[in-house]
Amino acid sequence: MSDDDEVCQRPQKIVSQVTDVHKALVSITRIADAGYECHLGARGGRLLDVHTGETIPIARKGNLYVMKAWVKHDSESATTMGFARQG
Repeated sequence: MSDDDEVCQRPQKIVSQVTDVHKALVSITRIADAGYECHLGARGGRLLDVHTGETIPIARKGNLYVMKAWVKHDSESATTMGFARQG
């Protein structure tokens, strides 16, 4: 990521499913369908919002690409999007 890239500072809508795991997985195809381009390299990468030009940085740790994220807990939107809490 270059110094010229505009880093995203506003909330983004990225749909994911969460289960009892230590790391959440994100589908690149779903991210692409939501209007982002994914750029990955040997040292990391970024998600580029094709509409705004904002970027979300991605770090590489070993064989994994890692994106920092804060997950908003909103039970109403979870059920309307088809992701109901199990149990």
